Amino acid sequence: MQFASVCQVTGCESVKRHLELFLDSYGLQSLMQSAGVDCLTSLCQLLGRMIFRGRIEQQIQREQGLSETVYMGRTIVAAWHG
Repeated sequence: MQFASVCQVTGCESVKRHLELFLDSYGLQSLMQSAGVDCLTSLCQLLGRMIFRGRIEQQIQREQGLSETVYMGRTIVAAWHG
């Protein structure tokens, strides 16, 4: 069960009292990762698996193009901050 669903069922006041304990045990990084997975899963379902995969592959290629510079037949990894 998702944490947001548990919060809706138990109510705001109960969640406020125990939120720090939850964050200490679960960790903010894990929460952000889980939210990212939920977001990507929803987008994939909305757009369709093949379209979503194609867009992800395009994005990876764009990012690789920004982070690499080809000079005299050799690839030099640039210090790209984007």
